[in-house]
Amino acid sequence: MIADEVAKYLTSLGLGTYGVDVFCNKMPDTPDECVCLYDVNTWRYQPGSALSMDHQGVDIEIRTNDYQSAKTKYKLIHNNLMAFGGYLIAGGQLVTHVDCDVAPNYVGCDQDNRYLWSSRYRLLVESVGDVYRL
Repeated sequence: MIADEVAKYLTSLGLGTYGVDVFCNKMPDTPDECVCLYDVNTWRYQPGSALSMDHQGVDIEIRTNDYQSAKTKYKLIHNNLMAFGGYLIAGGQLVTHVDCDVAPNYVGCDQDNRYLWSSRYRLLVESVGDVYRL
């Protein structure tokens, strides 16, 4: 899936350290300030099933003690992902386009009273090795 590649891309931009405050598919209890990316389903363009392109989704969650810092970090993430085209990481999948399904939004606090923000992005990714696709 794509969450791991997006996480590594974001860390290459200086938005955190992979495995320290940027995680994939499971947000740990610590640290208080972190980002977690999840592989998710997303809507797909109906005629696209015959093309060698896949729609892959990624949810991005930010947890923080500072409401404003979450907004600032999301703005950086959003600005670097929107309409991205190319390889997120060397040797990764070819992403032809990124779009936002759910804009960054505040979803409440967790059990430890830390702010939680969430968003969802859809990535159009070139599929490789599909015998029955165009």
